[in-house]
Amino acid sequence: MLYLSEIYIADVLALLLLIGIVSSGAWKSSDQYESRLLLYLIVIACISCVLDPLSSYANGRPGGQWFCFVYLSNFWLYATNLLMGPVWVLLINHHMNGRNPKWLSLVVMIPIMLGIVISIINVFNPIIFMVDSMNMYHRGPLFWLYNAISVIYIILGIILYVIRRLLYGSMRFFPVSQFFIPVLFGLTVQAMEYGISVIWPSCSIGMAVMIIALQNEKVYLDQLTGLYNRTFLDKIERDRMRRGRFVMMMLDMNEFKEINDRYGHTEGDHALIIVGRILQSVSPSDGFAIRYAGDEFFVIFGAKSSEDGEMIKQKIEEKFEEYNQDGYRSYRLSASIGYGLYDLADTTMDTILKDIDKRMYEQKEIYYKTHERRHE
Repeated sequence: MLYLSEIYIADVLALLLLIGIVSSGAWKSSDQYESRLLLYLIVIACISCVLDPLSSYANGRPGGQWFCFVYLSNFWLYATNLLMGPVWVLLINHHMNGRNPKWLSLVVMIPIMLGIVISIINVFNPIIFMVDSMNMYHRGPLFWLYNAISVIYIILGIILYVIRRLLYGSMRFFPVSQFFIPVLFGLTVQAMEYGISVIWPSCSIGMAVMIIALQNEKVYLDQLTGLYNRTFLDKIERDRMRRGRFVMMMLDMNEFKEINDRYGHTEGDHALIIVGRILQSVSPSDGFAIRYAGDEFFVIFGAKSSEDGEMIKQKIEEKFEEYNQDGYRSYRLSASIGYGLYDLADTTMDTILKDIDKRMYEQKEIYYKTHERRHE
């Protein structure tokens, strides 16, 4: 049984939602590749939200032109349903790592090629869907295959996300569950109940929530380094009160002004980016790397003793030394580091900041006593 009125309303509302997203420019990000992927998803969903009710309207109407429309529109809806999962994988992996390796792009092509082959077979042997002599659409015995492939790729995206979180502890704002829960809901309902078409409205809701969450992520991220920013530092105080003791570490780059003065601000920005990458690579899975202001950074993570802080400090210094020994630049990177073990049940964030700031400047004084400044 087809619920035509409900299909029309659901698809029109989803289309209006997507048009609002496009017109507001909320889908745009600083990364052009990521923006293109989001735009592809939105355009695919918009076309599908138009074709879905039109296909239902044309279903069963006599005439060769209606037969062609019913067949081609359902071909599109099946094919694009197959595309959503792979594009989601490309988007989530690129957002996490800044690039997509060739092997992943090849893996993504597999379901697309499979879908083309199955669609060609379906013309001669209707295993996915068919349109009968009365121009009525019917599911084939393998109609579920396209949905199953989509689910597999959504799960692959979740696995990539979980691995990234376990290894690096980042991506706290990336909207994984916000996207796949509405999509899985739509796939499940549509598979179980013939005549209820909710997959594209569900995808539209998932994309809208994902874009909102990505905009929310921008509020807490430093655009140059990709680390968390000062706003995020204000946000985590309550979280650390619940979790107990933690190490808070403050870093201030040594001779950063000399890098800017001698090599230019572009090179200074590059140095800040390298420091950000180093801090991300050594931060524990429950930790945060933050660019506070200028060349000042924080690293915060749960700890049982101050020895945990000393271990991370040594790792940071080792990473600086590795970078310097590689000789990528004519200048050397280093930072003065102050840290301590704290518990917000016993003190306040303001007191902590004053304490580690004092410890950091003590280290900076030692540095300048043992190193000649380049400009002197």
